[in-house]
Amino acid sequence: MQYKWIALSNTTIGVLVASINGTIILISLPAIFRDISINPFTSFQYLLWILTLMKYLGI
Repeated sequence: MQYKWIALSNTTIGVLVASINGTIILISLPAIFRDISINPFTSFQYLLWILTLMKYLGI
């Protein structure tokens, strides 16, 4: 019986850490784009923005 509570707590902590990590990445993206000189609102660089977001979030 105790193992299912350990599994539940590990899963809950994992989901919490993943959501916090995603939030940190989304907040830091403007600074990342500024450092690598990408304007995310141009047509081609919008694709780079999406690819960068997918790379950092592990999609």
